[in-house]
Parts: sequence; structure tokens; C-alpha cells
Amino acid sequence: KARALYESFAKENFTSVARDARWVMTISYLAEMSCSLGDAIGAAHLYRALLPYEGRNLIVGHKVATYGPAGRYLGMLANTMRQWQQAEQHFTAAIAMNVRQGSKPWLAHAQYQYAAMLTARGAPGERSRARRRNRPHGLRSHQGLRMRSSCRSANRTCLRPHRDRSINFRSRYP
Repeated sequence: KARALYESFAKENFTSVARDARWVMTISYLAEMSCSLGDAIGAAHLYRALLPYEGRNLIVGHKVATYGPAGRYLGMLANTMRQWQQAEQHFTAAIAMNVRQGSKPWLAHAQYQYAAMLTARGAPGERSRARRRNRPHGLRSHQGLRMRSSCRSANRTCLRPHRDRSINFRSRYP
């Protein structure tokens, strides 16, 4: 059901997402889904939509909820598009922003996703660099915050080889 909903928005290049108080929340979730599904074409559209928010926190409503720095989502989307340099810049900025703000949960997520990007890039020495970035900082952050599921994912990311999960969604819908 989630994939069908994602595809309905992707079919229209995400232009049908209502520009209301929930837009940030919706785009954040769609960005996560795009990355999880490996939809590089959808990631490019979402990247363009979120780029004006670089350097800012994504906040829903009148301070109802925060989704952390836009840079983390931009880094994830750039990673999905295999734009490694952009991904690294966004993750670095998001991590610095989280450190300045003392936002430990979003810092842990950004550190893990940065390490995942290094692993996906697969350049010589990147797996060990990912381990160094994610341990002790990322894993310790996840453990200290009792983010058990994220901690397991972070550990697996740094220990196993990267598998390409990208799929051609555009062949599934016109």
C-alpha cells in the first residue's frame, strides 16, 4: 500500500503533494521512501523540492514536530542518485548543524546515513572510513539513546558489502 501511494505521487513528479502545513512532513516521508526503494528519478524531483530548505530544520506546523535538518534528506537523496560529492556535503552540513543544536537523535541518524553513503560509494578505503565515522560516534549515539533498531542497521551497514537496491520505477508507471 505504501509503495502504491508513493508511485501515485511519483507519477506526477510529486507535484500533487499539497503545499499546506503537512507538506514538509509528506515530502520528508516521500524522501525516505524514495531512498529506501532506490528510486533515483523520484529522488531527483524530491531533491529539487527540498534544496531551498538546505541549512534549515524541517518543522511541521507551528513547532509541532521536527524532522531534523533538510541536509540529511538532501544527503540521502543525493546518495540515491549516486551524487556522492553532494551527498557528502549535505551529510557534513547536517551533522554539524545537529552538533551545534545538541540534537542527538538526528545526529545519530545523519552519522549512520553518512556511513551508509560511504559504504555505497564503494571507493577504496570507504568501508573502513564508514566504520570509523559510525563507530564510535554513530553507534554510541544510537546505543546511548536506546535506538536499538537504528543501532543494528548501522552496525550491519558498516560490516556487510553494499547491495545495489536501485530499481527502475519509471518502467512501472508512465
